[in-house]
Amino acid sequence: MKKLITMFAAGLVTVSMTAALDVTAGVRGTFGIAAGTDFAGETKDSVESEEELMSYLGVDSSRIPNLGGGFGVYCNLGFIQLGAGTLGVQPEFDMFFNNGLTEKFTQDSYWTSATFSTNSIDIPVLVTYTIPAGKVADFGFGAGPYISIPISLNETAEDSDGTDYPYDDYTYFADGVNFGALFDVNCGFKAGPGNIVLDIRYLFDFTNTKGHIEYNGSTSDTEDLFIRRTIIIGAGYEIKF
Repeated sequence: MKKLITMFAAGLVTVSMTAALDVTAGVRGTFGIAAGTDFAGETKDSVESEEELMSYLGVDSSRIPNLGGGFGVYCNLGFIQLGAGTLGVQPEFDMFFNNGLTEKFTQDSYWTSATFSTNSIDIPVLVTYTIPAGKVADFGFGAGPYISIPISLNETAEDSDGTDYPYDDYTYFADGVNFGALFDVNCGFKAGPGNIVLDIRYLFDFTNTKGHIEYNGSTSDTEDLFIRRTIIIGAGYEIKF
């Protein structure tokens, strides 16, 4: 028993000696593509009913992922040496534009489509693990929850004749906040006083994006619109202090 206590105490001393706060701050630009994003709730029921009707009429339907992009800032607090790498916590503030997807109907050479999208503020807090790879690079992994705040909601339509339908008579509003999880793999390359960082992420909403419409003084009920599943590729620069 004494031996176990001694070993445990020695382990605590080792951890406390190797614990040191490494502070890294960075900025990132992102490009994303919906990968599993789908309609949700009442909107999904409505779209599927329309798809069934169009199929009966000989019209093909397809769901097309939106392409989006954004930017973000982050601060990584590496607080403990664990094995070959450093364990840390990374709060972020990100903006992402054009979340969503497009429903397209095609018959022969004619097509029409409707696009649903939101712009959002995403605030993740990741647990990270960073491994130095010699003098030229670092590899890192991260995962954690986020809060997503939709700040605008849009629906637009167009057809193969080149006509756009912006729904000017309607005003769309996003409602509520979303919650989800984010998974990240990254690599940093030494450049000047800091690192050029490349990463790939998967964003996974747990809750649906919601919204309502205001039209001629009337307000619709809040409805579920879609749920996000997005692959995000980023590039940025970070500096350790």
